[in-house]
Amino acid sequence: MTLATFILILCFGETYIGSAGTRKPIALAKHLTVATIMGIYGLIIWPYAIALLIGNSVGAFFGSRWALNSSEKWIRWLFIAVTSVSAVKLFV
Repeated sequence: MTLATFILILCFGETYIGSAGTRKPIALAKHLTVATIMGIYGLIIWPYAIALLIGNSVGAFFGSRWALNSSEKWIRWLFIAVTSVSAVKLFV
């Protein structure tokens, strides 16, 4: 959701942490829709899904605690670094 982050920051004046919080309801609706459709068609491998759910929840919990205790400047530089590395990896 990098594009959404840039749009929220540049056009609406959100902070990095604020833009992450603004995107969450949209992501939740999208994920619930996909999970429902895949569940109806029997495409979910439940042991993997439960492991991913637990791992994602634990990571989100600790990541959000870290983000709220960090400065906006540090998060901005981390966001730029991760986005840059991802862009380079995409083209290499």
